[in-house]
Amino acid sequence: MHSRREPLSNWKQIVYQSYVSSGHIRSRGATAEEHLRERRAYCETIIRRHFPRDRSSRILDVGCGHGALLYFLGQEGYSNLQGVDGSGEQVELARQLGIAGVELADAQDYLRSRGSESADVVALFDVLEHLTRQEAFDLLTKCGASLRRAECASVTCRTRRASSVRESAMAI
Repeated sequence: MHSRREPLSNWKQIVYQSYVSSGHIRSRGATAEEHLRERRAYCETIIRRHFPRDRSSRILDVGCGHGALLYFLGQEGYSNLQGVDGSGEQVELARQLGIAGVELADAQDYLRSRGSESADVVALFDVLEHLTRQEAFDLLTKCGASLRRAECASVTCRTRRASSVRESAMAI
């Protein structure tokens, strides 16, 4: 945890490293099914609207947190799933819940290491609002390069009103 005497030069890293222990993510059960119950309907709607019917599609969830979307994609029969998140606590929670394929890494570094055309789908849910415009542009550029075909990445962003979520598919 961050000491109050340390400078806040890298505030994002401080926040992300304590995402779970700070209470931002509350445990809602010991199993993934119990823990993610409240997100089921939302995730299933996103999957139906934005994901291909081909269950063998290579799907990358950037900023996957503890893997909720990956869990529900697996429940829907998708088998080629990978997620990346910069929070060690979130990645550890995914492991505790038995959600496979979640790796701890900086998203930009991870995308660079995967190379071009390594995914059929790139998902970013509740990621872009955490970034500056330049960071978002750089991340979306790398996501676009990682897509096998120049199609879409599915993106959701929370607006200033916490109850309002904008959902869209963005051409990259």
